[in-house]
Amino acid sequence: VDLSRQFAPQRVVFLEEEWGDWLVSQKQVDAASYHYIEARQNQKAIDAALSARQWSNVVDIAESFPPEESKPYFIKVASHYESIRNLEQAEKLFIKGGALQEAVEMYTRVNRWEDAHRIALHMSAEDVNVLYISQAKRLENEGKFKEA
Repeated sequence: VDLSRQFAPQRVVFLEEEWGDWLVSQKQVDAASYHYIEARQNQKAIDAALSARQWSNVVDIAESFPPEESKPYFIKVASHYESIRNLEQAEKLFIKGGALQEAVEMYTRVNRWEDAHRIALHMSAEDVNVLYISQAKRLENEGKFKEA
């Protein structure tokens, strides 16, 4: 790739993609995402970053996508952050992904009712009613009558 930069710059993008493909074939997906970015192959880059669990890279790459295409990636990374209990980062990404309901549900699962309510204020009244009723039913089924 370095030689190509000096002697055949028009081939650099092609070689970067090929190098990324080779790295993936060698199970070195963590290194592949960088080469895909250099090759302007954002879909391959984000797939490699997801496979390598490079969560911040996934977010960085997703931000270069059109909003509707990036939302599923934000939600996927948010779910990861929720699983490791980084709820504030998960909240930011759920919201960025347009998944307010998931953010509210995340906070209700850990009994952070004020945070859940703060986010719910940005939802439509109908969505909030449906959400709270389903949450109340779930809590009731779990025997948590006070919370319900």
